[in-house]
Amino acid sequence: MDLSVLRDLRTDPERPFHLGMAVAEGAKAVAMMLRAITPSFVVGTEDELAALALPPSLPSRTLPKEAMSELIGFKPHSAVMAVSAIPARTEARADVRGPRLFLNSIVDNANVGAIVRTAVALGVRDIIVDGATSSPFMRRAVRTSMGMVFHATISYASNAEGFMEGCRAAGRTVCMIEQTQQAIPLEQLRVVPDVIVVGTEGRGIAPQVLRHSSLHCAIPMEMDGCSLNVAAATAIVLAHVRSLRSL
Repeated sequence: MDLSVLRDLRTDPERPFHLGMAVAEGAKAVAMMLRAITPSFVVGTEDELAALALPPSLPSRTLPKEAMSELIGFKPHSAVMAVSAIPARTEARADVRGPRLFLNSIVDNANVGAIVRTAVALGVRDIIVDGATSSPFMRRAVRTSMGMVFHATISYASNAEGFMEGCRAAGRTVCMIEQTQQAIPLEQLRVVPDVIVVGTEGRGIAPQVLRHSSLHCAIPMEMDGCSLNVAAATAIVLAHVRSLRSL
């Protein structure tokens, strides 16, 4: 058990990621991780570890809260962390039926984590990220996802436009969430798309990706100039798609 992977997280917050490890922080995130996978090890205070009822075979280390704070470089609100190897990268297949969520150039870790959390909660566990999107396994993304990332199937589209071309060639319905002239209001979406695409903060979906859509869909705003954070917009869209799936 190498605790050095957690050393000085305040000054080097992505140290675990660069070492090929993902970290779940806090009792709720660790519990969510444990429901999906067996981590490499868990470290925390005696009370936190006892509350999790860890399997005897799982490597764990009990540390006083002060020692935990000294190790990671700050005082954790919930003094327990679990560490796991990041899953091997898998290239996304274009011929798979959905619903699937495609993240196009979303660079903010917190947004990525929030989107993953929402997607899993609303039943969309097949998540594709392109080369310009921040990894869902970076520490801040894992933390914001509350450990839900370990319940998602993450695959990668190294060539976003090529992946979109493949989806259309395979007859998949690709719905771009974007404010365009041809976009229909979200409430008029009557089919469950195979691929739902959300784009980068500010600029939206890249033009070379946008042109491979089956349809565009937008969330109507009550006032000109208004917009939603990409994570909030994704939550609204996926809630609507979930209602369509239950019909």
